[in-house]
Amino acid sequence: MAKFSTEGLMAKASINDTCGQCHTDIRQQFNRRSHMPLPEGQMSCDDCHNPHGALTNNGNPLLNGPLLKTNTVNETCYQCHAEKRGPWLWEHPPVRESCLNCHSPHGSNQSSLLVAPVPVLCQQCHAANSHAGALQTRQNIGIGANPEAQIMGRGCLTCHANIHGSNAPSGPRFHQ
Repeated sequence: MAKFSTEGLMAKASINDTCGQCHTDIRQQFNRRSHMPLPEGQMSCDDCHNPHGALTNNGNPLLNGPLLKTNTVNETCYQCHAEKRGPWLWEHPPVRESCLNCHSPHGSNQSSLLVAPVPVLCQQCHAANSHAGALQTRQNIGIGANPEAQIMGRGCLTCHANIHGSNAPSGPRFHQ
């Protein structure tokens, strides 16, 4: 590392620029429509990642993987998104498993860093058996003679608003 930064220890002026030298694929993700606020200067790579190695359970550095500052992806996300943590009476299992099941951590062309548009994302796990109509695809969303009511507006989220979990008395349908 050349003496370039104000601290005199990094090769570039900021942590983000230093990381971006090698991680160009990740840097490009921040140019997408929905992204973490890194380009705006509201966060930096080291808010989630430890550039010198992630710590294992016994405290020794681990030099592979995503070098997260916490033990799991969810713990890292909950540092800023505590309202998504729960506890929930009705849990959505993919959320408990990993935030990466639905979200891209750096940037996405879908809203809220989603990996696919709603309802396509939801229908990857949930078949259309509880609603009338066929599965929607990217090609037929909202077009055709009779578009499904579930895909209008916010799609599944119009009725199922509490996707991460719910304590509502209506049960595990995540309606309220």
